[in-house]
Amino acid sequence: MPVSSSWEVDIEGNFPLHKAVVEVMPRGTKIVSAESCGISAWTKTAKISVILEDGSRKRYFLKCATGQGARPLVEAPDPDYLMSQIADLHRKGKSPNGLFGFPIPTACGKMERTVIWEKSWTKSFTHQLKDVIKYDNETNGQWLEYDAACQQLIDGVVPRLLGALQSDGREITPALIHGDLWERNIGIDMETGDTVLFDPGSTYAHNEMEFGTWRCTWAFYFNSPIYMRLYQRHIEPSEPVDEWNDRNRLYSIHPYLNDSAGHPGSFSRQIGYNDMLYLCEKYAPLDCLEKYDPEKDVSVTGAYVPFAMKQLE
Repeated sequence: MPVSSSWEVDIEGNFPLHKAVVEVMPRGTKIVSAESCGISAWTKTAKISVILEDGSRKRYFLKCATGQGARPLVEAPDPDYLMSQIADLHRKGKSPNGLFGFPIPTACGKMERTVIWEKSWTKSFTHQLKDVIKYDNETNGQWLEYDAACQQLIDGVVPRLLGALQSDGREITPALIHGDLWERNIGIDMETGDTVLFDPGSTYAHNEMEFGTWRCTWAFYFNSPIYMRLYQRHIEPSEPVDEWNDRNRLYSIHPYLNDSAGHPGSFSRQIGYNDMLYLCEKYAPLDCLEKYDPEKDVSVTGAYVPFAMKQLE
């Protein structure tokens, strides 16, 4: 940590935090920690955890750059434009046969998705969930309590929570989703200024599945509610609307376990497991399961868990 009156002292973490950053935060903000976050060739990035004046916790993503081109390097994608483009993808990307699935295998990280056409979204998502559970167990080994929660999630929660989307007269239309949409899979065409989405793991799915990743700890722009609110101006939440957040939690389990499968020992497995327990307690209680722990729920605590990135060997 630099020794200077210009830098914050007595805070946790490994990232030197300039007082100029704190000065633009809300009055009364207390800095808890500043941790390096992610990998960037041209900038330095960090997650800043704070306690606001009213006692609530909040996290900020900090991106620092200097010299020529610094401003475009640190600016986030324009939310209004970006969300209109994602909504267009979901509206215009129509399944060729009206079913959920994809004509060829696609991959998300190291995981290949099962290619089976299904009329039922419940069955289609179950295939994907079983895939990622299998990959996670191959990487991290069996865990009896976790396996029991996975099975109850598949047998009880998914049919109840996703089955409601296609029952009692409700219908959803398969939409083309990117499949691994987060900040590091978005870029800018330097010639045109257009937003470019890359590294997809596409499938025809319920459009809301796209946003499970945005609930994860490694999302730093997209976890801001403004992005979801702007998207929902174009495409409203599916019915039942009051179950949107629980569906989002369910969809986030997929990228958490995918991350766990790709990074042995990742804390993502624990987060995904705790989310399973929450959903099982609410939608398919089973006495033999462990109890959900709100202290391990990052959507409650706001805790930052670093995202491991490793080059393929």
